[in-house]
Amino acid sequence: MIIGKRLRRLREEKGLSKADVEKATGLLSSYISRVEQGRTMPSLEALEKLAAALEMPLFQLFYEGDDPSHLTNLSRREAEPIRQIRNVKKNKMSDDARLVFGTLARAFSKL
Repeated sequence: MIIGKRLRRLREEKGLSKADVEKATGLLSSYISRVEQGRTMPSLEALEKLAAALEMPLFQLFYEGDDPSHLTNLSRREAEPIRQIRNVKKNKMSDDARLVFGTLARAFSKL
């Protein structure tokens, strides 16, 4: 799972241990390990917590640039988080989540 590898790389680049992320998010380090290994798909709520712990906007978990409007050509596997995001009512989303939802929805519809 691409998101797990990216989360691990971002965490390591920031010099954070899984215990640091657990403390910041309330997510168990064993859960973080499963996400990073691609064995568990994180929920939108977990992604928001992880992004906050990494001190970055949510969309940057999926995209390395500053402008998420260029997210295109995602594989079905890379677009998997959109399936969870689609199940969340928009009025319960943070601004970052709305931005990710709109961008990923457009990219996912092209698959």
